[in-house]
Amino acid sequence: MRLPIAAALLLSLFAVPQTSQRPATETAPLRLISTAWPPFTNEPGQPRFALDLVEAALGRIGLTAKTTIVEPARFTPALLSNTYDGSAAAWKDAERERLLIFSQPYLENRLILVGRKDEDVSAGALSDLKGKRIAIVEGYAYGDDLEKSGAILVRSRGEEDSLTLVLQSKADYVLMDDLVVQYIVNNYPNEAKAKLSIGTKPLVRRPLYFAVRRARPDAVSIISQFNAQLRGMIADRTYHKLLHVPWISADIDGVVVTYQQVASAPDLFALQTKLHLLMDFEAVESDELRAIVADVDRLAAMSADFDPAKWLTDFEAAGGGFIIRDGGVVFVIPTLGEIGTVQQLIDALDRCPDDRAAVIDRIHQRDRSTISEEEGGN
Repeated sequence: MRLPIAAALLLSLFAVPQTSQRPATETAPLRLISTAWPPFTNEPGQPRFALDLVEAALGRIGLTAKTTIVEPARFTPALLSNTYDGSAAAWKDAERERLLIFSQPYLENRLILVGRKDEDVSAGALSDLKGKRIAIVEGYAYGDDLEKSGAILVRSRGEEDSLTLVLQSKADYVLMDDLVVQYIVNNYPNEAKAKLSIGTKPLVRRPLYFAVRRARPDAVSIISQFNAQLRGMIADRTYHKLLHVPWISADIDGVVVTYQQVASAPDLFALQTKLHLLMDFEAVESDELRAIVADVDRLAAMSADFDPAKWLTDFEAAGGGFIIRDGGVVFVIPTLGEIGTVQQLIDALDRCPDDRAAVIDRIHQRDRSTISEEEGGN
């Protein structure tokens, strides 16, 4: 399963402040900590895309790192202790920010709903989960919105344990990253198809960071140089290769400013990301402002010209499907086919209610037409 991932990707879009690119003087390996969270983090030799990415960036500034894998319940206490220097893959919360300095986010984890086969996974917001038993991993920082949603949170020992709780009816759903979910689907397609229902709407979005303890004298330097090296890895495509997911490149190209040009935002979410990140900089180049204006004009024209029939054609051609249930429509991500393209199409639709309504209306029109033809033939 993506199976946690779809990762849309949240990356810095404008130049980072200039920093010294001299190798750090610290020669001892950074002592980092993580949980086993494939395909993002794991022991060496196993899928660990996030750890590989961070270690490669650190290698460019003359640093090495050794990551200790612990049980999820031990992760936060150990991360906040003096035993470790930080983590290559962490979410933020207030307690962690007091003791750690965080990099720019290098991935965005999108958590989707996973339930037992034939369960309704069409929830559009966390508030829709009120009263439902949601399995979450003990020690993970899911954010305050989930805590306040009214859902009954069932703590688990890890992603696998969360799925077990759902399959044993000890929890109604689990929130998992869509890329992790896709990883599960790709590796266990028959079991996933037979036992699981997988949502498409991200209910929680959590940027993923590299973090270093503030107590380290060189913490600010390490994070600053890491951020700068991340830009270089995007430019030379090392970033894409290390993540091993072919469709990520499309997301990156849509929201990242390369050294040569300001890339256009493919949708309103990417534009919102640009604007948000611009606020972090004291000075903004005129080219960047012109790019924002161009994005607004282009996206406005795209919205006006949106063709629901073409969206459906592209969606189905990529392997996507849908289920008409109780007057509503549930979009389905395939276990085979152009999974990344299907996810992108669904995400774009989720961010534009008018376009989504137009597509659903088109589906109902086509369904009514099919029924009429069948009745006419009997």
